[in-house]
Amino acid sequence: MTSSVSVIIIIFFFSVNFISKETQVADIDEVVVNSGQLGESLILKVYKPSGYTPDKEYPVLYFIADYGETGFSVMDDYKVAEKAEKLLADGEIEPMIIVGVNMDKSYGLNSAKTKETVVTSTGVTLNKGMYMDYLCKEVIPLIDEKYSTQD
Repeated sequence: MTSSVSVIIIIFFFSVNFISKETQVADIDEVVVNSGQLGESLILKVYKPSGYTPDKEYPVLYFIADYGETGFSVMDDYKVAEKAEKLLADGEIEPMIIVGVNMDKSYGLNSAKTKETVVTSTGVTLNKGMYMDYLCKEVIPLIDEKYSTQD
């Protein structure tokens, strides 16, 4: 009897440990950037690692998705937060904040003084504007203000 109880307890503890690592829910915030550079509001998705605390400073990874993708694509489609949690649980990476940056169908460059939408000869819609300034002068300072980031 004692040996079967021990086996059940061992299996239970193994299962709980396994489940908690596999089903860890990532903490993702939506942050609105009221961009003066672009003249519109854009939404970022911000992943905070398990155990995030404002008492510790974290490195930040700014994930800029492919053309036409958004911060939502980064977290929802690419599953970046879930992959980061797994790598964190496996000891492959240190805790970090990951920001899914919305570049709004642009290439992320300063390509026009004011925001404009153009359609290329191949029918692709492209936004031009001060996207690098948006990232460097608005997104990064906002993340540094809202979260505990490393210098």
